[in-house]
Amino acid sequence: MQSIKDVMDHFEPSPKQPSVEETQAAILAHPKVKTFIETHKDQLSPEIIQQSMSKLNEFVKEWNKLERGEMGANPGFEPVLFLNFNYIDVDYRATDVYYQEKERQEKEHLLENQMMSRDVREATLDTYELDSPVRQQLMHAIIDFLKDYREDKHQARGLYLYGPFGVGKTYLMGALANELVNKNHSSVKLLHYPTFINELKDTFSDNSTQEVINETKKVDVLILDDIGAESNSQWVRDDVLNPILEYRMKESLPTFFTSNFSVDDLEIHLANTKGAQDQLKAKRVMERIHYLAKPVIFNGTDRRDKAAQK
Repeated sequence: MQSIKDVMDHFEPSPKQPSVEETQAAILAHPKVKTFIETHKDQLSPEIIQQSMSKLNEFVKEWNKLERGEMGANPGFEPVLFLNFNYIDVDYRATDVYYQEKERQEKEHLLENQMMSRDVREATLDTYELDSPVRQQLMHAIIDFLKDYREDKHQARGLYLYGPFGVGKTYLMGALANELVNKNHSSVKLLHYPTFINELKDTFSDNSTQEVINETKKVDVLILDDIGAESNSQWVRDDVLNPILEYRMKESLPTFFTSNFSVDDLEIHLANTKGAQDQLKAKRVMERIHYLAKPVIFNGTDRRDKAAQK
């Protein structure tokens, strides 16, 4: 059996706790504390420094956490010392990381584009390739729109881009959406229209369908991508699309569309609701599209195929 001495020999003695004097000396030796005291030496007496020791201790602890990469008491903020009448106090100043996160959250709030692929979500006008006359013409149209939008957003008319698969219609709309959010702080919805319709049907269960439609129709700039690819029905045309476009037409809110259909072909698509011909209601929707957006054909090679072949 081990003696008490043998057992105690296995325990290391507790580290000696620094004295009050040693702790205060370490605080005053901190480079930022030393700089602050030196800067304000004409306003600080030994008594003021001593009375401020708890605040100086708070400051040093917070800085030590930040320098170790740990989260401080106020995430996104760093401590700063200042004179508060007759003692030294601590305030907290927002860091660049805080502003970057705030900007990211603001952009996330303003822009809904989660239905899009990553390259579209990250698209910019600077990365849009101008390697054909059609693309150059479209860029001029986008620049003209942005100029009109900045002068009076209610007078800026959108575009109805139509053409074959893979030519870059959606990418251009992604670049426009990011430009509007980053430079104009506008709220933008870039919605893949068939996906939007499918997800809207899921809102039947919680009775939020009308709420989603109202949020969509009131956004600053609405971009409906791939319209005509949805499974059309009277409900989709008359209770979803028409009210959205009716509101945006009355309020003169910029609206963009992309499609594989020309405007004439889209009218035929909208008139066919599971075999039922309803040309009058289709024409009513098309009148709103013509009012909101200028049709522009977007021809070119399929860039998805080219990218896949590399």
